[in-house]
Amino acid sequence: MRHRGRRPAPSMNDVAMRAGVSQSTVSYALSGARPISDDVRARIDAAIRELDYAPRAAAQALRAGRSGILALSILDHEASRHSWVGFYLMQLTLSARRRGYDLLVSVESSGSADAVRELARAQRADGIVLMSVIRSDPRIPAVEQMQFPAVALGEPTEGALAFVDYDFRRAAVIALTHLKNSGHTRVLHLGPRAVEVESGQLYVDRIIRGFREAADTLDLALTEYHPVDDQTTDRSALAELIENTGVTGLAFSSRLDRLEGLPGQFCSILGADPRSDVIEFGSSGLEGDDASPFPRIVNPIDTIAAASIDALVNQLEGNGAVSHLVAPQLVSPSQTTRP
Repeated sequence: MRHRGRRPAPSMNDVAMRAGVSQSTVSYALSGARPISDDVRARIDAAIRELDYAPRAAAQALRAGRSGILALSILDHEASRHSWVGFYLMQLTLSARRRGYDLLVSVESSGSADAVRELARAQRADGIVLMSVIRSDPRIPAVEQMQFPAVALGEPTEGALAFVDYDFRRAAVIALTHLKNSGHTRVLHLGPRAVEVESGQLYVDRIIRGFREAADTLDLALTEYHPVDDQTTDRSALAELIENTGVTGLAFSSRLDRLEGLPGQFCSILGADPRSDVIEFGSSGLEGDDASPFPRIVNPIDTIAAASIDALVNQLEGNGAVSHLVAPQLVSPSQTTRP
């Protein structure tokens, strides 16, 4: 029996014949190299849909002078190996796809910029998002020296690189204002975790500084503790702090367990009301966030990811490099988000 071969994929010439135009006109429509009338573009689009034509990515990239790929640089550090990083990866990937790009993830050794330099040198991507920015981050001068389009996810302390960041100062003010309005004058801040503090990542500095400045502005006594991820040590330290400092209100990092962890212990010792005496800081839309019994200051990762990709693509399209701070949101349990 003679087997029939697989039907060849439709070509650009097939699209041209179906649309009644030249092959070069189809090429111009796909690449944007020349203006095409609305009527002709509509016929080409219809032919593409009818034939289920998929233009070769490599050919498109060659015509456009781009790879169609954006890179994401992540630092290889213990503080980066948590569920929120995976959520960022998903949201950045989805945002890149919405802008017509694939996302290439590159892991960089802490204190190095070798992988970033290789990406730029080999032109494996059109631009890069630098995630988990640290103090004196070597990736920043690397991309600036090589004139490689880049956006920092987190405001750098040096250089002139465009960035997208969460407004940590405003978030801390909202959190402590909530506790002050509930009658608290002595507040405990749990988090960031000790491993995050040691990582040198700049968001940690901004959280700590934001709470200290907000406490000074609101005339609150602030006590800080950075969990060490040892349950016995952390629980003992929390009980001692409650006994010795007179704290009655709690702001805690969303990366801590809620009622099963230190926030639950705080409520148990003091008989605290989860809705008025405790606030969760940095909730990000991860699974289970909506079930939190505490008011939450939301760090909208989906918004930050989209803003980062948009800022990078806008650079590539010649629209300039613009930095952006994403506003926090206060969410009450079982209630809708409000600014």
